[in-house]
Amino acid sequence: MTSGHETDILLRPLEVVQKLIFEDNLSIADISTHFQNQFPTPAALSLIPALTHTSLPRLPTGRLVRFRCMVQDNSFNAQEYFHTMTLRNTTTGAEHHVSTVYRDTLPEMDGWVAVEPDMRHFRAGMVGEKHPVYCVAVPAETEWVREGEVVEEMRRMSLERSETRGVGGDDAPVAIDPRLHVKFPIKDDANTVAALVKTYGSDPQFRLNDAIEVVGVLEHITVPPTPSDDTPDMTIPMSAQLEFPPDTAEQAIFTTVPRIHVVFHRVLSQLDLNPAAANVDVKDVDLEMWREEVIEVLKGYLGGDAMAAEYLLLHLISKIDHRAPDDTPIGYFPLNLTNIPTDADASFTPTLVTLLASLLPRVHRVPLSLTALNEHTWIAPAQKHAAGNDEAADKLDMGLHAGELQLVDGTWVVVDETALEDGTLNERGISNLSHLGTTLRTAKLPYLIPYGDMTRDVDYGVLVLSQGKCMFGVDCTLPLRPTTHGSTRLPPFPAQLLAQTRALLATLRSPPTSYTIPPAMVDTISSDYAAHRRAGETTMDMQALSTRLEVAKLVARSCGKHTLDTACWERARRLEVQRRTRLREVAVGSKGKRDGDADGDGEVAGR
Repeated sequence: MTSGHETDILLRPLEVVQKLIFEDNLSIADISTHFQNQFPTPAALSLIPALTHTSLPRLPTGRLVRFRCMVQDNSFNAQEYFHTMTLRNTTTGAEHHVSTVYRDTLPEMDGWVAVEPDMRHFRAGMVGEKHPVYCVAVPAETEWVREGEVVEEMRRMSLERSETRGVGGDDAPVAIDPRLHVKFPIKDDANTVAALVKTYGSDPQFRLNDAIEVVGVLEHITVPPTPSDDTPDMTIPMSAQLEFPPDTAEQAIFTTVPRIHVVFHRVLSQLDLNPAAANVDVKDVDLEMWREEVIEVLKGYLGGDAMAAEYLLLHLISKIDHRAPDDTPIGYFPLNLTNIPTDADASFTPTLVTLLASLLPRVHRVPLSLTALNEHTWIAPAQKHAAGNDEAADKLDMGLHAGELQLVDGTWVVVDETALEDGTLNERGISNLSHLGTTLRTAKLPYLIPYGDMTRDVDYGVLVLSQGKCMFGVDCTLPLRPTTHGSTRLPPFPAQLLAQTRALLATLRSPPTSYTIPPAMVDTISSDYAAHRRAGETTMDMQALSTRLEVAKLVARSCGKHTLDTACWERARRLEVQRRTRLREVAVGSKGKRDGDADGDGEVAGR
């Protein structure tokens, strides 16, 4: 790609499209291929400015941009539009044709008006379809992931300064209407941005919560003026919308949201969303040494508890592999750490969340405080959440309202039960807890819609922090047993180990080879289970066996193995025996404390 053509595509993509349509006679599919061929590598793609909350004020209408985002709402109707419009000079009567592909409005030009199409000569080929979806920046992205976009943005600034002079489209973007904040999953995320994304041609069938990267033409919309009575019958204002009929997506409130007319796109995998994923080859790493080093650092954040550190590491490489015929998520491994310090060290939970955010690309903490549950959040997305006393907002059709758990697969959700307090849940709070419980138990996110609720499969990592056993029935529960005080200086994550761990957590979660259990190991597992049952261990039921098998798979995965062997099975067996022993000890201790309180505190008990 020559530098001149590169500049045209980046700064004046609509001019390039006009030429490709009228001079080269290319179709929309051909144009998409042409643009993709200009950016064949990640390095070339990085030349296209990313739409972010910081770059948006500087990006004018008509620029080529890329947007890494999540599909928040796909309920809008397809829109029909005329491929071509005719402009007429009001002085000379001269006419010329302009393409309306990748735009919703025509720019205002003195002395020119758009001519209303003559419907008497209408042909099906004159009309195309575009498919709008509402997208938001990928929610809960952590700081180290966003830093990459910031670096690229600074690198492009010199190009923008030197080459944007004279380029049309100096219109500043309008601030998003505050009422549309209901479409942001995380309401207090200062880094979020939204766009109405429109694809052309066949419908790509984007699903809710899909992570996508789109490359297209940016457009900022202003509300078109109402035509006056003396407007000629055969002309329409240049700023008029070019599709028909208008629907929810074209309400005035949506004109405050930038639009991206997609030239090409791709659906992103969990690995695509992790910039560290390509930075390591598992074959080049001594995984045993890496495991020891990471567990040693994690111990410091868990009060010196080595078993909790190992379970946390296994939890961080878990993911749903598939669903059984009864829809059970296979590979789902939520973890409940109990006995979390609160009174003596209120910094424990935020410090642990900060650690996770330094290792993972997306982390979101859900504090279960009364205020949050009763007033501030909606856990599940809904066609319309109650707008309180705002009757005007309640009448607006803004499509799907986001829920706090409307996130991209691979996001880590930290449910903070330590924020619980005495009080009463209202109807909203009860609903939030119910939907949170459904998501945690089934790995399905409820969507509340007028004609009946629906659910969507999700793959979130779920870590529950609580003082006692959590209210949601997590199968793998581990009481924390600190050996150091919370104020002890936490061990730093060495920079090289940190970078390596980010990459390995991503790679180990998505192994290239399927996991298998050889026939010999099946026999060993069956013999072990039978021996436990013969010994009268009633706690070794099918659920306990299922958890042990999952731990064994994660132990093997953490060692870079795709086949279960005796060493990994024995390691998993020891871990599970130790965990269940600790659970019994905690249960006995709690019972003894309750009995002692009943005997020695009769005055309080009799009140």
